[in-house]
Amino acid sequence: QDGPAAYQMFGSGGTHYESTFVSRIVDNSGNVVYQHNYRGDQVLDESSAYVMNRMLETVVSSSRGTGRNARLETVELIAKTGTTQDWCDLWFVGCTPEYVTGLWIGHDIPAEIDTKSCYSSSEMWKNIFGDIAEASDIKKFSSTSSVVKRDYCTVTGLIAGRNCESKAVGY
Repeated sequence: QDGPAAYQMFGSGGTHYESTFVSRIVDNSGNVVYQHNYRGDQVLDESSAYVMNRMLETVVSSSRGTGRNARLETVELIAKTGTTQDWCDLWFVGCTPEYVTGLWIGHDIPAEIDTKSCYSSSEMWKNIFGDIAEASDIKKFSSTSSVVKRDYCTVTGLIAGRNCESKAVGY
């Protein structure tokens, strides 16, 4: 319904805000002529939103993440990439602590995209939106004390002990 804005609740502690293109209009004297009213609704438990936020962050931070080419230097980014059957559509939704933006690559009449001859959706997103995102005042998503971060054993799925040979971080 809201497109990319559906992802913003994961970065805002489970609060969903109405999408807007214009947040504020200022005249040449610096007076605010219009200010969008950001009224949010809590639609997801804060701890669930935080855990999803951490999972979406690996799309960018992992060396094998499908969105790793969008990684930003100074601002935390969570993301979701996607494709459709036969590589006719490529998607990238990026969410920073201040913005949510989406990018679609495709043809009006579905046709396979030659992914070897074009930038990936994550590279295009960074080329278009990276500078704006990095100029943000807020650099990191807020955390919650209700979620515990622990290493777990990828073999057993249990909390990792000293004999575990393959560990990952879980929440």
